[in-house]
Amino acid sequence: MAATRMNIDDLFGSNPTNDSPPNNQTQVERLRDQLSQLKTQRDELKTKVVEEKLTYLITTSFADAIPDPQRQKAVDMEQVQKQIIDHLTTASEARHVQSLISNYRLSGCSTFIFQDTYLGIRLDTYHDRRYYEPYYLFLPKDDLTTIQQHTMPPFIPTSKLAKTFLPFEIDNMIQVFLDMLLAFVARREQIKQLKSNIDKHKTKVNVLDASKLSVDITHNQEDDLTCIISLRYKNLTSMYPAQVDMTVLNSDHQPQDIPHEAHSIITAFKSRPLLEAYRAVFS
Repeated sequence: MAATRMNIDDLFGSNPTNDSPPNNQTQVERLRDQLSQLKTQRDELKTKVVEEKLTYLITTSFADAIPDPQRQKAVDMEQVQKQIIDHLTTASEARHVQSLISNYRLSGCSTFIFQDTYLGIRLDTYHDRRYYEPYYLFLPKDDLTTIQQHTMPPFIPTSKLAKTFLPFEIDNMIQVFLDMLLAFVARREQIKQLKSNIDKHKTKVNVLDASKLSVDITHNQEDDLTCIISLRYKNLTSMYPAQVDMTVLNSDHQPQDIPHEAHSIITAFKSRPLLEAYRAVFS
């Protein structure tokens, strides 16, 4: 960037004379204004440079990771994300980079052009103040009627959503994808958290499908009774179960009467994170 050159006349106006001494306060104020303007220009240029590096690193990282999205099926997108962040951090000032990354992530969605052929859509996932893996959609840049390639989980109806929304409601389609992904990550991470904090000799957590929509929690109590909590989530956008059933079995695996506090137990699992509900019920 070419340096901005200023002479004495630019800074102080007319050359001072002994008969007309300069107004020092006016000079200082003028210098401060010019310094503020230069700082603003510098910050704008820095941001522009970082944005250009961000776009370049994203596209080149994808070009290295996915030579042709029509042919390559599986890509470790989480590793690609890490490489992008690492490259950015070393390539630019960390404070500017982190600000830009936060702006991209806060929206949950960002777009880029991939190989000058595809519109890439990145969907960030997060849960409980932590970011998780991103997911990607690739649409032909000149034909936004189909999704050419994607990294969506197999249980998300990608083709059906594309037919429903494309090409005129792409924003609505992105929001539906994001809702499904955030709900999936929330269910998955709640299950992981529960599994890592239970006594595995007393409690088993059985996930019945890849989408985490059906979960059974079996808890063996000290009175030789076994309590089974069955959680069923309504659809792919559900973060909490819509249906909770409770079964109590004796040592002979015969059904027993449901305890009078069953309603509060069911309410806890419908309205609280899994680990919190589990501790409230079985602690």
